[in-house]
Amino acid sequence: MKSTGTIRDIRGLVTRVSFESGIPKLGELLAVEGHEDALLEIQSFPKNNEALCINLSNSTAVRRGVTVIGTEEVLTVPVGKEDR
Repeated sequence: MKSTGTIRDIRGLVTRVSFESGIPKLGELLAVEGHEDALLEIQSFPKNNEALCINLSNSTAVRRGVTVIGTEEVLTVPVGKEDR
């Protein structure tokens, strides 16, 4: 089951999210509901049901009170030669 939470606070690129159902893993990506391109990466868990995240997008969809959904994925960066 994917975790769901709510954005509680935003300070610059740091976003505090509290979770109502399920706790995601450290480093997991969270997507803003309805805006899957607006991603947050979990950096720490200061409390049991709360995470501090880094906002990876420049989207106005990331705002207080918005629901986020765990993607069960981590940030990946392709390396090596790519065929075009």
